[in-house]
Amino acid sequence: MAGIPALDSDTCPVCKSDRYLNPTLRLLVSPCFHKMCDTCINRLYLQGPAPCPICRTRLRKQDFVAQTFEDLYVEKEIQQRKLIARVYNKRPEDFKNNLKAYNNYLEEVEDILFNLINDIDVAETKARIERYKAENQQLIGANLQKQMIEERTVQGGLEREKREKIIRKETYEQAVIEEAKVKKQAKADIIRRLAEEDTSASDVIAEAHARRPRAPDIDKLLQARLPTYDDSAADHMLVEADTSPFEPLDHPYAAVSYTIIKDFYSDPWQNHLRMDEPARGGLLKASGYMPKFAYERAITSAFAGIFAGI
Repeated sequence: MAGIPALDSDTCPVCKSDRYLNPTLRLLVSPCFHKMCDTCINRLYLQGPAPCPICRTRLRKQDFVAQTFEDLYVEKEIQQRKLIARVYNKRPEDFKNNLKAYNNYLEEVEDILFNLINDIDVAETKARIERYKAENQQLIGANLQKQMIEERTVQGGLEREKREKIIRKETYEQAVIEEAKVKKQAKADIIRRLAEEDTSASDVIAEAHARRPRAPDIDKLLQARLPTYDDSAADHMLVEADTSPFEPLDHPYAAVSYTIIKDFYSDPWQNHLRMDEPARGGLLKASGYMPKFAYERAITSAFAGIFAGI
């Protein structure tokens, strides 16, 4: 791919060191997605900014980061998608739920990403992005704000679930310990009474079971310990969801009949069959068959796809 060096993933393109000879070799990735070992980075950028030895992009030492993905092409694609997503962040509701317009917008975004990832018309593509940012500055900011609110809401829900999980675990553990204490105390009381009193063992056991304290109610403990949340404060931050029932056939691509099937057509290729003669036609037809079935199939196949997108 353009812009991605076709070198061994374990080789520094500057000093040609590899992990076979240097097992401790540490390769870092630059913003221009070229890998260099930390030794070359320290040597080239110790005094300050300097051009990349491969593409001449001006870099700093702190610009180099550890590589996340083994394939640099994937690494570059992920980073570019993150950057573009902060600019091209329109939602379906911004198109008034016009599915075709939204799909065209997504296709435009993919074209931009393809150019940036593969270094095709980079200057023109970046200028195109800047024009889009200038024309849609308010909408981009509003959608970024929505995204931040949604992320905070989701993160808050995860933290809430984590806290509740810890509280439930501690409550169950305490309930088990308390129940074990109750059983142990009841057993000690039975043994003591059997040793000190002349009452029959069955009466002592029955009375002990009747007097034994009840184990702690886990539901009540959880109700007392779990914090209460005011969901009304977070409800206004969530994007209103479409709760209307989904009808799979009620969409722009629903099948529409643009033809009318007749019961009989003048077909010169069937004249020799004399299908218009009742006696002859009855002999040639299978049970339940009508010529209309063949006509309907032929016309539907011929016109299928002609009206797509209308």
